[in-house]
Amino acid sequence: MKNIDMLDMTDQQLNRVLAELVYNARECSRDTDSRVVIIGDFGTYNTHPLTGDWKKAKWRATAEEAWTDSTNYCADPAASLEVQAKAIEVDAEGYVNKLVAIMDAGVFWSSDCCLDPVGVSWLLTATPRQRAEAAHMTLSSRV
Repeated sequence: MKNIDMLDMTDQQLNRVLAELVYNARECSRDTDSRVVIIGDFGTYNTHPLTGDWKKAKWRATAEEAWTDSTNYCADPAASLEVQAKAIEVDAEGYVNKLVAIMDAGVFWSSDCCLDPVGVSWLLTATPRQRAEAAHMTLSSRV
């Protein structure tokens, strides 16, 4: 995928980049008919389609069609929490700082350089897209 500014990315583009960052997602095609599925790494020796196991894999005619089956981190609250957890695992402080910037929550910093409880509660209302953007910024800075 060509380099696009994150804020200019469509949900589908951001979902793809996040899948690549979190799961090393990539295209896998069958030798028999060249149909494509997106696979990812889910631990040592555990590679399978992003959408489930091999038996339920959705093989598509093109890579573009296959990527549309990828997890929707920008709209699905549970999926956005999944990439949020990965970003926090990698750099918790960096993730929070990026989410603060995205949500314009800097006004909630107290005089002792801490985010006050109202600011924390504000961050808890982040949309899936905002969590996905903060996760992208955090994870891509570590690559």
